[in-house]
Amino acid sequence: MAVVQIPNLPAAIALSGTEQLEIVQAGVSCRTTTQAVANLPSTPLTALKTYGSFISSVTQTNTGPTAVRLMYFDTTPVASSGVTLASNGTNLSRMTVAYTGVYNIMFSAQIITSSGGSQSAFIWLRINGSNVAVSNTEFSIAKNNANLVAAWNWMVPMTAGQYVEIAWESADANLTLVHSASPTYGPAIPSVIATINAVG
Repeated sequence: MAVVQIPNLPAAIALSGTEQLEIVQAGVSCRTTTQAVANLPSTPLTALKTYGSFISSVTQTNTGPTAVRLMYFDTTPVASSGVTLASNGTNLSRMTVAYTGVYNIMFSAQIITSSGGSQSAFIWLRINGSNVAVSNTEFSIAKNNANLVAAWNWMVPMTAGQYVEIAWESADANLTLVHSASPTYGPAIPSVIATINAVG
């Protein structure tokens, strides 16, 4: 049988799904059908365009020292597609994804305390109300009334309809996530900024 280059083959008519294709599995040539290829699961393009950017324009206080607090956000997101905010019963802390995928979750929080000496706090991630394993970080503020910015990220798999929250806790009753409407320079400073986007 003569070898014919692909551009010189006749064009196929409408596919029925029964057409045979050659594939290689584990180094062995096999056959399959066009329908089997069409049935392969895929990530919708819309899922890969999923993102959300949220801020908090209020100061969040530690009204219950040693109790878990949840960072919360304004009603209107900065930008959002496929990620919505939901209430935990008190505040809008739940960032809910519409598609299954792997998500990169980033945040920054401007933190201050009026207590003297070194004060510690903890920040970690929750999915659907459960703590994400090995997601916690402890940090300290060593100076009274000094601003500290806590900022890092997590990369986690989530399924459609799940929500993620950023939790924090401190024994320091005077520790706050502080919003500044009129800083010395530049625009207003949110107490919390959070972004979430699908990466795969």
